[in-house]
Amino acid sequence: MAEPVDKAIFSASKTGRADDLHNLTHNPHNANAILEDHLGNTPLHYAAGGNHPSAVQVLLKAPLGVKVNHKNHMGDTPLHKVPVLLFITAQQFQAAARGGPEVVKILLAAGADPLIKNQDGKRAVDLAKDDELGELLTPQDGERKRAVSFH
Repeated sequence: MAEPVDKAIFSASKTGRADDLHNLTHNPHNANAILEDHLGNTPLHYAAGGNHPSAVQVLLKAPLGVKVNHKNHMGDTPLHKVPVLLFITAQQFQAAARGGPEVVKILLAAGADPLIKNQDGKRAVDLAKDDELGELLTPQDGERKRAVSFH
């Protein structure tokens, strides 16, 4: 029995299987896949939190209408998930050193708003535990107007 499409999309997002994600998200038969879980997270939340740059890029280009600033039930956007989930285990910490900032750069280039606050009043930069991530998430004066305009 085949895995339901929405579960397959979430699974591929969590594990960074970009090729599988591309096939699933670009199949017109999957246009009605449910892309939000019981926590309000989207596949993009999981791909970003798992530090999977290729999966993040596939999801952002998918015709399924992925929203880069989608808030889950806690008010977290995919950008909030990058610094939080990357530093839970030593293995994830090592992954951050390899690509965490890349995921942040991809999300920001796609219009992620670093000024969005979650329900705790925290911006993604407030959650960053890495100086490079913090610098990437802090809009410079010229970028602040641009970041605010993505709402």
